[in-house]
Amino acid sequence: MALSKGDATELIMTDVRRTYGRVAPHKRAANHKDEVSEEDLTTQLSEILHALAGRFPAVGYCQGMDYIAAHVLNKVKKSGAAADAKAEAENTFWLLVTLFEQYGLHDMFAPGLHTLHVHCFQTQRLLELTEPALAEHFAHEKVPIEMFAVGWFQTLYLYLNVLPADSLNRIWDIFLSEKNWKIMLRVAVALLQLSNEFVMEKPIDEIMQFFNTFADQADELLAEAPLTERALRLKVTNSVLVKLQKQHIKHKRASPTKNQTFS
Repeated sequence: MALSKGDATELIMTDVRRTYGRVAPHKRAANHKDEVSEEDLTTQLSEILHALAGRFPAVGYCQGMDYIAAHVLNKVKKSGAAADAKAEAENTFWLLVTLFEQYGLHDMFAPGLHTLHVHCFQTQRLLELTEPALAEHFAHEKVPIEMFAVGWFQTLYLYLNVLPADSLNRIWDIFLSEKNWKIMLRVAVALLQLSNEFVMEKPIDEIMQFFNTFADQADELLAEAPLTERALRLKVTNSVLVKLQKQHIKHKRASPTKNQTFS
């Protein structure tokens, strides 16, 4: 369900204060003439998110949008293309509208989070196909893919703050070029594959801790070349994803109560 305007405002302000410290460093671009205070930045991001919620009232505001909006705004600022703060906000808003309308974010954040459920299910099945032993271990430890994949997908990997900037930029470049969610799913499976030796035979608490920190080896383990090369080697076609989406529908009908984990 979309939040009321008052509830959305409260949640946006709470999230914005947290997000700017985690996603965007807010270091002043070299060609910026004036210092911008943290308060000005959070106000700017809040206004963008309110405008986005107004543009898509059926979706409203959903956690995760703040990360994406902050990242896009930071890129706009660094580009130096906008003449002032108002132009920065306008450029950011229209870039976000494009992401919503042409890159699947509207469906991702739509009430019920159906598309998010589908992507997590697809990731689970792809893991079972490529790393059956790891998938079996997760099942034994009762580790649902959603425990980490939700944060990855809803923020386009911005929530994974140990992910090196070069890797994140490469993922986004491919995503924007292809206009397809395949790269996001491929990266999720690649992250799991690269983590195999560190989480196999570990209990659930150690598994979850690892996926928060990647055992302080993120700079090496998640470096742009090995991560994207591993991801792009995975054979994930549109036909495979459609097939898995149909499987998800059948799975949901067979066990409806299991699909309320993060809706």
